[in-house]
Amino acid sequence: MVGRDPAHEPALAAALNSLANRYATAGWRDEGLAVARKTVELYRRLAANNPDAHLHSLATTAHNLVTDLRKAGRPGEAHALAREAERYYLELGVTAPASLGPKTDGPGG
Repeated sequence: MVGRDPAHEPALAAALNSLANRYATAGWRDEGLAVARKTVELYRRLAANNPDAHLHSLATTAHNLVTDLRKAGRPGEAHALAREAERYYLELGVTAPASLGPKTDGPGG
C-alpha cells in the first residue's frame, strides 16, 4: 500500500484479523487464510519494532492461523508456524507474563 501511514498499521492489523475471522466463519477458507497470513506478516513487522505493544497480538494471531491451517489440511505449514508461535509465547512468558493470563497457584487456582 503506497503512502500508508505506519501509525495506522496497528489498526489495520486488527481490522485484517477481524476480516480473516469473518471469512473463516463464512466458510471462505482460502480467502481467510490469505488475509490471516497478511495479518501475521504485518504483526511480525509491528512486533519487531515494538514488541511490548505487539508481540502478544502476533502470538495469538499466529496461533489462530495454525488452527486454521490444520483445519485446511496443511499440517506442514501449521507445524512451522506453531513452532514460531511457541517462541513468541515463551518470550512473552519472560518479558510480559501478565499478558498470558492470571497467575494461579496450581490446579483450581
